[in-house]
Amino acid sequence: MLDIWRNASSPQRLLLGFGGATASSGLAHIVVWLVAGMPSLVGPVTWRKPIVFGLSIGVLAWSLAWVIQHLRDDRAMRGQTVWLIGLLSVELLLIDMQQWRGVGSHFNGATWLDARVFDAMGALILAAAGILAWWTWKLFAHPRRGLPPERLTAARAAMLLLAAGNVIGMVLVAIGTSALAATGHGTTTIGGAGNVKLTHAIALHGMQVLPVIAVLLAAVPDAAVRLSEMRRAAAGYALILVWAVWQAFAGRAPEALTLPSGLLLITGVALLAWPVLRSAVAWAAPPRQGHATGGVQ
Repeated sequence: MLDIWRNASSPQRLLLGFGGATASSGLAHIVVWLVAGMPSLVGPVTWRKPIVFGLSIGVLAWSLAWVIQHLRDDRAMRGQTVWLIGLLSVELLLIDMQQWRGVGSHFNGATWLDARVFDAMGALILAAAGILAWWTWKLFAHPRRGLPPERLTAARAAMLLLAAGNVIGMVLVAIGTSALAATGHGTTTIGGAGNVKLTHAIALHGMQVLPVIAVLLAAVPDAAVRLSEMRRAAAGYALILVWAVWQAFAGRAPEALTLPSGLLLITGVALLAWPVLRSAVAWAAPPRQGHATGGVQ
């Protein structure tokens, strides 16, 4: 862990520290929930919000710290990192504030203050998404060279999935806001069973799944094979996201599979699982003479 910190760039260190702070916030709210007698975690006013958002923003920050090793460390990058951390910090503070006030943070227009808080949260996430979109473009146009190509592929695919997750998040807000105006309840379900939140989560968590697979592939000795397997994993994850979008916007629950959607899901899972299995076999095999798997970066 100390080696990771020593070898990290300034933006990476900022993100690693920020991730630790926000994850600690999520863990602290778990303690608050326990002390409060473990009230229900279902509904618009629940300790689930500060817990989940604290932990998820922390994991996102750590994932971004891994991704941006493929970008040049310069003054602009450091400034953008500071801005991103500031935007996400205020977002989390607003979510925490609303819970401590005993009101909902999302789709809440009960008072002038609640409505402005929700509007501010949307603006903050939109600004943060703009910075992340810029980093995604830089990963394709001006990546840092010299790192394993399968890791750059994982970083690019993860950021594209994150961008898709941000777009889905905007769709979630639009659906919930429309439902709030029509019914007084900010539901984000489509057609009674379409789970858009699951779709959003799948897109976001590509930021963790694909980099982990890229690291596991270090045990595969052939560089061309590692790159091919990473591309296969990225394609599989993309198909799983397409399946989730298909199910949600068709108004079907995730388990309500049709033959086409079921085949799509199976194909995506198989493509994603194969590189993991191949990595496991490579890690279990005796190391070849003259080949080193390399450290985790």
